[in-house]
Formats: sequence, structure tokens, C-alpha cells
Amino acid sequence: MKLEHFSSMPSFFDDVWAVPEDKEASIKLGLAKLSIASDGQSLRIVTRMKRHLVRLQDQALMSDIIHYLKRNTAHLAEVCRIAKNGHIQLQIAFFNGDLLDLDEVDINLDSELLARANRLGLRSPDLSALANLLEDKCTLKGSIYEEGEYYFPLLTGRASGAIWKGNGSEEEQEVLLDNGFSLLGDNVQLAVKQSDTLGSLTASRISSGWSQKALGAIRLAKGQISLSDGDKKLQELSKHLLKSLLEDESHSSYLKTWDKYGDIEGELLLERARAVGYLPIPSEKALEVVPGGVKIFFHENLPRGIVKGSQLEVVDQMPVYLDDQEMDWKTYCEFLLESSNPQSSHNLNAAQKVVGQVVEVKARGESWITLDLEQKPLQGVHALVLSINGDKIQVERRMLARKLILEGNSANPQLGLLIEEEGKPSIAKRHNTIAPLTAFVQEKVFAHPPTPSQELAIKVALNTPDIALIQGPPGTGKTTVIAAIIERLNQEYRKTGNYKGQILVSGFQHDAVENLLARLSINSLPSVKFGKKSGTEFSPDRVDQKIESWCDGIADNLRKQNPQLASSESLRVVRSKLALYQASPTNEIALSLLKRLQEFSDVSLDHDLSQRISYMIKELGDAENGAISETISHVLALRCHERSFKDDGPERAMALYREMEDILDSAELALLRTASIWNESKELKFLPELRALRSDLLKRYSRKRAYRVSKPREDVLAIVNQSIETLSKSKQFSERTDNALVDFLYELDNNKDGIKRSLAEYNAVFGATVQQSMGQDIRSVKLDSGVGAKRLSYDTVIIDEAARCSPRDLLIPLSQAEKRIILVGDHRQLPHIIDEEIARQLEEGEQTKTEESMFEYLFSRLKKLESADGYQRTVTLDAQFRSHPLLGEFASKYFYEPSNEGYESPLPARLFGQSLKGVEDQACAWMHIPNRQGGEKRDSSRSGYRSCEAEAIAEKVNEWLVSQEGKELSFGVISFYKAQVNAVFKALSKYGITTKERGEWEVKDEYRMLPSGEERLRIGTVDSFQGMEFDVVFLSMVRTQDLLKNSSYLEQNCEDRKEQAKVFGHLMSPNRLCVSVTRQKKLLVVVGDIDLADHSIAKQAVPALYGYCQLVKERGVVL
Repeated sequence: MKLEHFSSMPSFFDDVWAVPEDKEASIKLGLAKLSIASDGQSLRIVTRMKRHLVRLQDQALMSDIIHYLKRNTAHLAEVCRIAKNGHIQLQIAFFNGDLLDLDEVDINLDSELLARANRLGLRSPDLSALANLLEDKCTLKGSIYEEGEYYFPLLTGRASGAIWKGNGSEEEQEVLLDNGFSLLGDNVQLAVKQSDTLGSLTASRISSGWSQKALGAIRLAKGQISLSDGDKKLQELSKHLLKSLLEDESHSSYLKTWDKYGDIEGELLLERARAVGYLPIPSEKALEVVPGGVKIFFHENLPRGIVKGSQLEVVDQMPVYLDDQEMDWKTYCEFLLESSNPQSSHNLNAAQKVVGQVVEVKARGESWITLDLEQKPLQGVHALVLSINGDKIQVERRMLARKLILEGNSANPQLGLLIEEEGKPSIAKRHNTIAPLTAFVQEKVFAHPPTPSQELAIKVALNTPDIALIQGPPGTGKTTVIAAIIERLNQEYRKTGNYKGQILVSGFQHDAVENLLARLSINSLPSVKFGKKSGTEFSPDRVDQKIESWCDGIADNLRKQNPQLASSESLRVVRSKLALYQASPTNEIALSLLKRLQEFSDVSLDHDLSQRISYMIKELGDAENGAISETISHVLALRCHERSFKDDGPERAMALYREMEDILDSAELALLRTASIWNESKELKFLPELRALRSDLLKRYSRKRAYRVSKPREDVLAIVNQSIETLSKSKQFSERTDNALVDFLYELDNNKDGIKRSLAEYNAVFGATVQQSMGQDIRSVKLDSGVGAKRLSYDTVIIDEAARCSPRDLLIPLSQAEKRIILVGDHRQLPHIIDEEIARQLEEGEQTKTEESMFEYLFSRLKKLESADGYQRTVTLDAQFRSHPLLGEFASKYFYEPSNEGYESPLPARLFGQSLKGVEDQACAWMHIPNRQGGEKRDSSRSGYRSCEAEAIAEKVNEWLVSQEGKELSFGVISFYKAQVNAVFKALSKYGITTKERGEWEVKDEYRMLPSGEERLRIGTVDSFQGMEFDVVFLSMVRTQDLLKNSSYLEQNCEDRKEQAKVFGHLMSPNRLCVSVTRQKKLLVVVGDIDLADHSIAKQAVPALYGYCQLVKERGVVL
């Protein structure tokens, strides 16, 4: 910085010329200080640690400068020019008050300031570079009284006058540091204030330029400015505080409880793996390829730990946890983190490619197993172990997230302190306030005006200093609120131009993420989801389908607006197919290529070329069908030797001439014509040429094998290239301005993966499940490279269905949120899954923690933080819009009002009407299947089913699904039992609605989706329905009792929880039942034994089911 940057100050003197009294004085350029000489008529100047007497040439200026010097205000002068005659040019700036001696001033910078500085044009790759840049811009460096002095101008807090006077330097410094100030520099102003977060000075804002009219006083300070990385300091502080907290045994720790749970889970996993041990592959004779896999015979009986369905891993060396039997799970996890080094599979040999494969045991005997393997493992090279491979990837991601949090390296360094019950995070940092809604967002997102609680939820989420939690009972618009939050954030990002991948949307299941992303259209672009369900890697999910639909829509519009592109598009496809044929020359591709060319034959290609294309298509088609073409038959029949030619040679030559008249060249046709008109009076001189022609034609047109050949056929290439050259010269293909559009249309039609990757470059929203939010796919797009230790981070992380997420998995995306975490869910619905065997090994208090979802835990934890710092972080939505008000009131009464979380159903019943036969305009129904029609049974996995219920459901679904009244409705069938789900699928297959493919049941395509794109029919367990909604829902009870025999016994034991569980099983889970009876919009049909639901034991065990039974009797219909 130079002193001239303060030239606009009223007390700045520019172009001041002075004459040294000593003509031999050696005055250097640089900063200087002035004082009044003893004679009162000249000035004393100190620069470069030397004193000189000077007098000003302009005496009028002399009196003004002496005036300021007598007031004792801080000042700086600069010798900026020395004339040949020894005269010097000065610039002099007088500041408010006396000089502040601040020694060293340590100011912290953070990543938000770095981002703003870059937007202002202060380009800096990191905080260290920004610190160097600002120190240079805000510091005046000189050597007035000693070497290496530093001065810096400050704008202090509101001063009452032009000159701010303190009461002593120490008090001045204390007031200054408490109240804050701004550093002024070369076209930059840096606001600084005391930070409660770090207990030191922090730069709170940076702006370009500064006004002389700003409120306050411009002071001059002497000392050393030290700008440092505040993020790093916060990280170290957070790490220290969290470590102290976790080492304190006087209180329980939430994170430590889940660490312990994970350790127990891991120990059980290692125990099972060690029980199976290391199984080397026996000799080659012990391996047999059988239908569906490879059968392996062992010399000894197999361990009991291997059962049908077990997952075994093929290895080429003994895993470390088997080699070291004393290794515990924690040590193994640390080993995984240190040794994790994924390698490419491209250059592996056959034996190496088998290594790491996880294969299912399809069958087993005492000493043999059948594995789902495509190739034999190698004796002496490969062995089998119980797979913990899937768990290994999950563990690595959990461990990495956990490590980031423990070391303060998560995107928000204070995340661990925010989570821990006794954690005391530093004072929350408040960001710029964002208005909850704009007119655009409200109109785009909300079908009905937002409720006050929805608007409050959006406001709290946008403005949380760290974590916001939105609890929403079923149908209260959680997804709508999330969509509004994302739209508002996108509006804010667009102001800065920085929006790529700023928001991560995540959830426990793929369905939850897909359901949310499929509803978004940010900047008119579909959102992008990374990762797939296991086993569906090559099948499009709902997000992929939306991207495909978007591509098709764009392409359709372009074609409508540019009909002239049709021919150019076809030619573009031909060129692409030609490139494919050259890279992979098969008859199938050649045939497809030529058929595409044939489309131009009648309008754009001459007759000869068209005939050649037609012939070659026929010939290749014959080859594909494994038959010898008629033409080849004529070639083979051609007589080329004297004796045979004299028999019927001319006739055979004429037949070939007519067959190939449009294909052969003139010389070849002339030869055949000569042969066809031969008679015995003429010589047979042409026979050698005829033999050569026959041989050439057989080579040219003989049948080719359908599989890939070594190189493309020259005749195919010749015809295609000649056709392309001819077409390119045509006017309808020669518009170069259309080429870009044609290429774009081709990509839209044929390169959906490339389009998806391009969408990610311009999309604010990325989606992935909690586990796959740290996967390779998302890393490769979010970061420059998918490898290395770079940390994934987002401005905002939103977790839908957060109550379903295991805490250890939930920490993975949470560790990636810089500014805000938004958790959305409902702890009254399905909880996260825990292993009861593991939970029993925890202490009583720890068991309670693991039973409680992290969502529910944080609900109470954030309430305490709200009380501590006054920032609201939690909101409960209080009005549902999904269901008929009768059903909404029922669910609120039984599942939410007992916890003071009841909600309203404000929409009128007329909006939920339906005309299905037998239940017209009803909201609740019961399909009674009495016990006498059949009891419940168990399959081999002990899952319950009741065939009569499944058949009744199938009959009714078929009736309504194909009816006029039900053609636009969606249907869901829910059961708590997997066996009953399969029974319903099987029953529906009789009506042609479902089918079994590759051993799995699925809904047929014609019944899968509505024209609107919504799912039309889903059959599944309750777990697959959370977050979903359907017009009509069937709930299959399965459970039934012979009340003629057992009624009195049940009466006597109706309050016995064990007896209740025997009767009702999973129906007693309030969370599962809550989800099951809140998925419908128009009609809920419970299917099962209504007599059992109406019994006194039901009133005690499952009050909600009993209550629904009474509701149906009073205001519904029994079928």
C-alpha cells in the first residue's frame, strides 16, 4: 500500500515541495515523520533513521501543516520524489487522534471471507495466499526510526467528532479491540471484530474500496498485522474440546455409545468369519461347472457357519484378521483406513479378476458347496473366506467420517461438539438472513398457500447457524418444504454464480432420495443422483427416467422447431454407426448401418447405389439367419469347366446375370453375357475369366459369421462411404449451421450418461444415499479427481427420512456440510434398524441411546442449544394435506396427540372423493376375512402369510385396477411380512398383473406407472412405503385367531405383553402401524380378521388398530 491511497482525506497534502537546509543532505525515498523545528519556521523530517531540516517552498502550506502538527495528531509523510537540485516532493496524511501502538494484531480469516474476496476480484487460492495479499494491501512499510516498521490505517467505531481521543493508550487499545474496527487499504476494507468463537479478532467482512464519509474516525496504528487461518484454529480448538469431552468418564457420550455398538457388531462379524476360517480351493478334480455356478468338493466337512445364502469372498491370501486371531475390530478398522488403496481392474489377469469377488452359496452339503461363479477358481491360487467385503466398504466410510469429526476436519469443525450432549460449541456464527419465501418459489412449489409452520420451517432451515430439524407427521408437506428450501438456496447461489453441487440431498434408502429428486426441477434442469441399488446398476431409477424424459422433451421441441434437421440427423446416425462398425465389425452392426442408409435410397441415392445397398442387406441378412443366399446359390451353380459348361453353362450364366445385373460392373456383366449366348460353334476361351469371376464373387458375397470379425468388410465400407459422400453433397444435408443442433440431438438420444454428467456441471443439487454420499461416483464429479484424500463438502446437506438413518451412517453426509445441516423426518414413523443381539451387550443407558434414532436424539439436543444461544433450530409441521380428513384425524389422535404433536387436516373431504364400486366416497373400509377361511402360516424363513387374504386382495385390486373408476388411481398393498408380500404377488399373477423374472416378483410394465409418471401399483413390506403415497392402500393383517376356541383365554390374558405379542406380532409396532395407515390419499382398506381387531386384547395391544375398526363400523364400510 502507498500513502497516496489516502489522497481523498481532507487532511491529506499532496505535491508538497521542501528544500533541505543542508545541501549535502542525502535524503532517501520512503516513509517519514515531521515535527516543527525550534525556529518555528522550518520542519524537521525523520526518514531512514536520519533527521534533516527542511523548509517548504509554499509558505501558505507551511502554516496549514504546522497547524496539524501542533494538534498532535498521528501522521505519516512519504518522500516520493527527489529532484536533481536536491529538492524533495512530499505527501503528508494527518489522521484522527494520536498514534495507536498495537504491537502485534492477530486477525483470523475464514473460508467465507475467502469466497467473498475471490468474488471481489482478490484472487487467492487459499487463506494463506489471501493473508499475504491483504497484509500487502493494508500495511505501510518503512524504516523511520528503526528497520522494518509497519503502519496501518484503521476506521474505528462511531466517533463523535473529527478527532477521537482516548484516555490513555492501554484503554484505547482495549476499547478498540472490544468494539471492532476496519483495516483500510489499497481499494479494500476489512471489517474486524472480537470473535466469541475463537476468543480473538476475526475478519467479519471484506469489501472493495472505502468511503471517507464512513461513520467513525480514521486512525493510524503502528505494529505488526498477522492475518492467519481462522478455520485451522477453529479446527484445532474443536478437536481439543471434543477429545477432552470423550475422555471424560463422568458422563455418557452419544458418539462413544455408537462407537461401542460398532465395535461389538464388528467383533461378532470377525467371530463368524473366524468360525468359517480359510478354505483353500482343492484340486482341479474337485471343481465342477454346474448349471448356475461352480460346485466345489472339499476333503473335510464344511464349517456350520456356511449356509445357503452365505456370502463368500474369493481371496488369494489369508486376510489379516484370520492371520492374527488376536486382532480386534477397532485395530482392523484402523488397518483398513491406512491400507485402503483401490486399484483399477483393467489390467488384471484372469486369476486376479476373480480375487475379491463376493459370491453367494446357492446350495451346500456336508462337504460341498455350489457357488454363483462364472469361472472356476484356481487350485493353489485362490481360497474362500466368509465375506465381510460389503461391510468393509461401509466401515471405511463410517470410519473416515468419524475421523473427520474427531479431528475437527469435518466441513463444520464443531459438528462433534454440536452432537455431544455435554458439548459446548463456540458461539454460533450467524450468516446473512435469508427470507423464507419469494413470490416465485411460493407459486412454483406450493399447490396451497403455505401454513405458518411450513413457512417457519423454511425460515429456520435457511438461517440456522449449524443444524435445523424439521419434524413432519405424515402428509404435512415435508417434501414440499424441502423443495422450497432448495429453490430459495438456489436463488441465493445464482446471485454469486457459484451453484455447482452446493446442496447434497441424502437419505437412508434409494427410494427416499429418488422420491425427492424426481420432484425437483431447479433452473429447469433435472437433479442428478449418484449410486444405484445393489443389483440394479444397469437399470434406470426414477431420477434416470426423469433425465431421459427431460432429454426426450428437449429433443422433441428442437425437432418441431427445426423440421429441416431430420435428414441431417439420419446422416449423423449413419456416421456414428460407421464409426461403431469400424471399431467393432460385426455383421449385425453392418446390417443396422446399411438399413439406416436404405432410408435415403428412394430420395437421395441413385438407383445403382440403392440396388447395391439392398443386395448387401439381403446378403447380410441371410448370413445373420445362417442361410446361403439365393445369389450365392447362383454363383455356386456357375459352370466354369469345359465339360460341365457344355451341359447347361449358358443357362446358369444367364441366371446369374439376371440376379446380379444391378450389382456387377460392366466388364463382369459383359463376361456373363458372352457366356450366356455361347453355342457349340464357338470356342470356350472365356472359361478362365469365368472361373476367376466365380471365385471373386464367392469371396465377395459368401456368408460371413455373425460374431465379431477381425476387420470391417471392404465392400461394406465402400458402399457406406460412397453413400455418405453422395448425401453430403445434397442441399438437404449441407447446412453447416445445423451441425451443432444435430450433434446435440444425437447426444440427447444416444448418450444419456454423458448428458447426466453434463447436468451435474450446471446443477445445484446432487443426490445420494447416506452411504453412497462418499462413493466413487459422486467424488469423481464433485472433486477434480475421484481419488486422494480430498474432503467432500457442500454448502448445505439435507437428509430426508432422517429418523430411518443409522447414526453411524448419518455422520457420513453430516460431516460434509459447511454452513447448514437440515434434517427432515418423523421419529413416530419407521426407526433405524439395530441388531438386538448387539444392543443386549450394551449397558442399560447405552441400550436406550441405540433404540432412539439420532433424529429423535438431536430433536432434544437442539432444543438445549436453542435455549443456550437463542437461535431456533427445530420446527414441527402441524397440518397434513395428503389424506382424507377423516383418516388424518384418526392418525393424529392415535399416533401424535399422546406426545402433544397432534396436527390438523384442513382440506375438505370433497377433494378426496373416489367412485370405486362398493366403497363410493368412503375413506375407510375393512375387507373381512374370517378365521374360518384359513389361518396364518409360516414359510421356511419363519415369515408369516395368509393365502386367503392374499387372494382376496388380488381379486379386489384386479377389479378396481381395470375398472373405469380406478384407471387413474394408484394402489399400494402393504404387509408387515415378506411371505405375505410374495403371496399377494403370486395371487395377482393369476390376473396377469405381476410376473416373476429372474426369481424376483415384479409388477408388469402396463400396470407399473400412471400416464402422469407416478407409480400406479406397489406391493411391499412397510419399509418400502415410508415417504410414498397412493390413492388407495390395502393393509394385510395376516394375524388371526380362532376366537371360538381362544376368546376366553385371550380375555383373561389381554394385558399380558407376551401373549399380546404372540397374537399380533409386528402389528404391535406403533411406528410401523403409523406408516401403514398414513400412505393413502383417498381410501384405506384393512384386510383381515375384523373379529380379532374388535376383541378386548386388541384394544390393549394395538389400540390404533382397534380404533380403526371402530371408525370403520361407525363411518366406513365392511366388505
